[in-house]
Amino acid sequence: MKGSKESLCSPLARVLLFGASALGLGACGTSGSGSGSASSTGSAVESSSGRADATSGGCTDGELDCPCYGNSTCNAGLVCMSDRCVPIDGASTSDGDSGSGNETVGDTGTDDTDGEGKGEAVVLGERKAFPTAHGYARYTVGGRGGTIIPVTNTDASGPGSFREALTADGPRIIVFEVGGTIDFGSTIYISDDNYTVLGQTAPGDGIAVYSDEGGVESRAGEGIWRHVRFRGSNVVSNLRVIARNRGSALTNVIVDHCSFTWPSSVPDVNEMNISFSGDEAASGDPNEIAHDFTVQASLLGESTRGSLLYRGAHSVTFYRNLWVSNNERNPIANYPDDIPHDVQQYESINNIIHHTRGTIGLALGGKVRVSGNVWTLSSEQDPPYASGFVRGETLGQGTPSETYVHVSDNILPKGAVETANVDEYLHDTPYLETDLRGDLVAEAASLDSILPHVGASPRDSVDERLVQHYLDGDGTPGVFDGTPPELSSGPVPADDNDNHIADAFEDTHGIVDATEQPEFFTIDGLTFDNREYTGGTYTRAGYEGGEPTGERLYTWREIYWHALAGDFEGHNWE
Repeated sequence: MKGSKESLCSPLARVLLFGASALGLGACGTSGSGSGSASSTGSAVESSSGRADATSGGCTDGELDCPCYGNSTCNAGLVCMSDRCVPIDGASTSDGDSGSGNETVGDTGTDDTDGEGKGEAVVLGERKAFPTAHGYARYTVGGRGGTIIPVTNTDASGPGSFREALTADGPRIIVFEVGGTIDFGSTIYISDDNYTVLGQTAPGDGIAVYSDEGGVESRAGEGIWRHVRFRGSNVVSNLRVIARNRGSALTNVIVDHCSFTWPSSVPDVNEMNISFSGDEAASGDPNEIAHDFTVQASLLGESTRGSLLYRGAHSVTFYRNLWVSNNERNPIANYPDDIPHDVQQYESINNIIHHTRGTIGLALGGKVRVSGNVWTLSSEQDPPYASGFVRGETLGQGTPSETYVHVSDNILPKGAVETANVDEYLHDTPYLETDLRGDLVAEAASLDSILPHVGASPRDSVDERLVQHYLDGDGTPGVFDGTPPELSSGPVPADDNDNHIADAFEDTHGIVDATEQPEFFTIDGLTFDNREYTGGTYTRAGYEGGEPTGERLYTWREIYWHALAGDFEGHNWE
């Protein structure tokens, strides 16, 4: 990523999207006082309380509470936590040698050595698509380790275009050196597995994709989408994930903090915001099945149909999304005859669904979980045309007796019925659970807390309007006039060594090698344990229990990208 040092002073600088303190940046790209890391050594850091000498290590001015970049900058008996060298109290060293000056916290992943819990670390646990990934697709690999391809223009095709990056061969990570709306023209077909699209890297107002000729169709698995706006297409879905012409299963696609509206430029006949499909029924190839997907923290609005699982697509998580003014399919699944009998079609957990005439649907014979959701009506809408918040229908050739439905803690409009056509198939426990259990499933009454954190960031005028419709209890479907909101680009943060980490972030954390995997790092006052664990469980506060494997999780470059996406903000771990 190219850019001038001065660009960090601009309010449009994308690296400042989530706040300078969140990325360890002070004013105009200088180091902030609230962040640090356990990393490789870097340049010395001075303060009135002493000096952490990166070349010799330790608090050379005799002060105990001196600033540090990593454990190697602290004297023996001290550990670098929250940017300061603090005493170790029974902590073990990473290499088993006591007093080496490289002490870290013990295998529990927490450090309470100052007696006040100041240094407690959030244990990230397992290597996932990104630290806040959940549900069936949380372990998606995406383009990890592949070629980093910058999108440098908003052209429909050609060098530096979004199309060229998406359709490239091999594992690839797509970053953006331009913001704005990309009118990509004809449908983009993604055929090669292992891709990651990092919309959070786009400068200025972020990135949107749009076409009145086609859409985005992923015939590839192992995909990660983050902070991308889909603002209209002219095909069956804004984003269609389908196991077509591949001769094998399509698995593991996760969509996080994305925004979807207007999947057709023709009002009232538009289709789905997002859909998942196998293709066995059409191709006759029994291998072309589709499963293990997640849509989370996203905003899906103003569509005739929100989301469809068809032709055997199954094992899909919808978590903490806002659905606004989609007439139906929020979501729906059909064709249970095309999937194994021992799998769950989808789980809908902690979603807000506003202004819809038909809510959540399933084909009899399928298995679903619907927990902790909120359904609200608009003061301007017609009455719902399908009774029941969760409604069973005869779709495909499923066996009704195999239907399994779990519903719990959903909030409905006054007088509404929670279930229809499935009462004899209700069960007290989910058929299957992912990591979404315990306090990862919030009480439905608390779901307004997700509103600041759904959809692509920074939020555009369309998403602002849809959120306001929910808050005001009103709203009619918007008429798409063919013109998405105007998005401005902005300066790209300086990156003098072209390692895809902003120089200011690099300086703050003393990063020498972008591919290094630090044991610990601290962002905005929160310290994270970057070591891998297995055998534990996830909670809102991180990963609990388990045993360390000896491996590390994310590289500094990945940590930077995850920070841009807001993964290390406090609300994720409270």
